[in-house]
Amino acid sequence: MVDTPDQNSHPVNYNIQQRFHFIELIIQWEGRLTTNHLQQHFGISRSHFFLLLESI
Repeated sequence: MVDTPDQNSHPVNYNIQQRFHFIELIIQWEGRLTTNHLQQHFGISRSHFFLLLESI
């Protein structure tokens, strides 16, 4: 029998994994995540920040 990937699973690229790792670290360290954290670290816009949160 051949393993087939779940239709709902998508491979997460390295860049996205790094963003999620950073988000986890900030939340663990400071107990919160603000748009300012991601804007300063990744140089992304406020709207991109909300798109990223929706994907979590």
